[in-house]
Amino acid sequence: MRRNKILPLVVALSLIFSFFLVSCMDLFDNSEVATSFKVTFKANYEGSTDADVVQVYAYGERKALVSNTFNRDEGWEFLGWSGDSNASFPKYLEGELSSFSSDVILYAVWREITGKNSGINIFLDDEKAETLIGKDYTVDGNKITFSCVVDNVKSYSWFNSAYNDGTEVVYSGKDYAWDTSTVAADKYLIRLLVEYEDGELDDESLIIVLKK
Repeated sequence: MRRNKILPLVVALSLIFSFFLVSCMDLFDNSEVATSFKVTFKANYEGSTDADVVQVYAYGERKALVSNTFNRDEGWEFLGWSGDSNASFPKYLEGELSSFSSDVILYAVWREITGKNSGINIFLDDEKAETLIGKDYTVDGNKITFSCVVDNVKSYSWFNSAYNDGTEVVYSGKDYAWDTSTVAADKYLIRLLVEYEDGELDDESLIIVLKK
């Protein structure tokens, strides 16, 4: 008699478990996991009639970004790509090895050639806006001068090294003039660390690519 009471309970629990299992399997089967992502490149200048360029990345794939094929008028230099259509410095170099985990739109970053800045490309080392180092650097022959553009600074520490190599402070003033005539590499990291009057610290890094 007791056995007859337990049997319906076992049957009911089995049915509930079966329903739960089937529901989980349906959920798993219906879920869509992206296996590839589109990177869309835009010419990003007024009056452009260039069609967007699309590059497809497989999940986990790492490969070079496409080369620029957009044709802007003479007097403008292509610097690279950015997720911000108003960026002054690109986040990605042309042909840089990259990987993506979602669909992305990248905009071409252009610089008007003035005669003083040709041959030098400058990139933010992260996605922060330009807050410490002014983007209006000056060039005099082989000398490039960078300036800190914030106030209430107690001390300045400029670092200059071949990219990802070295931490030595090379200058401690507001304006740093760098003579590139004897540099051996073509890619350098300029980093500015500042201490404010209230003791707080802030820093910003730029990647410098010299096109010899």
